[in-house]
Amino acid sequence: MQDENEWELDRQRYPQAANTMTGDAARLTEQGRHEGEIDLGLRQLRRRLGQVPEPHRQRIQSLPSEQLETLGEDLLDFTSTLDLDTWLSRH
Repeated sequence: MQDENEWELDRQRYPQAANTMTGDAARLTEQGRHEGEIDLGLRQLRRRLGQVPEPHRQRIQSLPSEQLETLGEDLLDFTSTLDLDTWLSRH
């Protein structure tokens, strides 16, 4: 494993590769965060409403992070899957 000095030398020698690796790491981090938001939202919905129908799961998995955050707040007011149906039709 490289120490900090070796990493800095590699960044200076190969700036393009370092930028690519940094960009890849950022994308993977964002992807992991988004998948975590999806997982949390689905778990909260299961706990609130019971089993989440597959078409709803697929729709939720396609939502951007901003809408997942909104869903996470709004689902606290849901009392049935009809509320989820209505929410998904509006978003």
